[in-house]
Amino acid sequence: MDVEAGLERFTRFLRANRCNVTDARRRVAREALSIEGHFEAADLWARLQKSTSISFSTVYRTLHLLVQAGLLHMIDLGDPHAHFEIAEQGPHEHLVCARCGRIEEVRDKGLERSIAEVARMRGFVPDGHSLRVFGLCSRCAKKG
Repeated sequence: MDVEAGLERFTRFLRANRCNVTDARRRVAREALSIEGHFEAADLWARLQKSTSISFSTVYRTLHLLVQAGLLHMIDLGDPHAHFEIAEQGPHEHLVCARCGRIEEVRDKGLERSIAEVARMRGFVPDGHSLRVFGLCSRCAKKG
């Protein structure tokens, strides 16, 4: 996603929802929209602390506004902390290592077709899905 286009979309969302457009929210949004892969609120807060003193609560609340704006997805990867990722990545699933926490994204059209077919056979009309597979990544599996 183009960070500047995302910031503009976020600004429009904030104004449309009568939320203040603050410098802190824009800084959080800019940094969040520039991260590739998955991250936690604490990861983002730590990155921001290198250049500013934005509070953790501001980071956390702004992340949820970015989710509401459709710019980020919040995903549950089986640990106590929510993870976030850019929303416009297309359909994909997650392989989560239970030992090291590594997350691998899987894009598989056959799997997508299978999920759609299962839903269709049951008369279910999906509007999204999330598949997480837990186990050991190749590195941890080799370690035993």
